Amino acid sequence: MFHDPPPSNAIFGRTTASGQHVVCTSPSKLGSSSKLLPYAPTLPFPGTIGVGLAIFEPNRPTDVSTPWYEEPGVLTGSCATTADGASYLKIDGSVLPNAVPDATWGLHLGDVNLALGNLTTIAHEQIAAYLRRA
Repeated sequence: MFHDPPPSNAIFGRTTASGQHVVCTSPSKLGSSSKLLPYAPTLPFPGTIGVGLAIFEPNRPTDVSTPWYEEPGVLTGSCATTADGASYLKIDGSVLPNAVPDATWGLHLGDVNLALGNLTTIAHEQIAAYLRRA
C-alpha cells in the first residue's frame, strides 16, 4: 500500500524475479467496498515497531476503552499501476497514515490494519456462503 506512487527504489510493489509480477488485491474486487475499514489496536505496541506505529498513525485516539477501534469512512483503496511497472493498493483519504520508516516502505507497517475490517467482513461472508451450501 502506498498513498503516492512507489518510488523507483521501493521495497514493495515490484519484483526483479524473471517471469513474475507483483499483483494488487483490492477489497472492492473481493466483494467489499473501496472504502476501507481500518481496525487498530488501542494498546501501544512495544519496542521499535511501537515507535514506528506511533509515527505511522500520529492521530490515533487515546481515549478508547476497547482493545480495538475502527475508523470508517476516512480511507479508500484501489489498485494502481505505475508506468515503470509497480502494482500497489493506492490509499486516499482525509487523514493519511505516514510511510514508515520512509517512502520506500510505503504503508507496509500498518497495511493489514488499514483493510482489516474489509478482510474480516469478506471472510464472514464467505464462511456464511459455505455453510449455506454445506
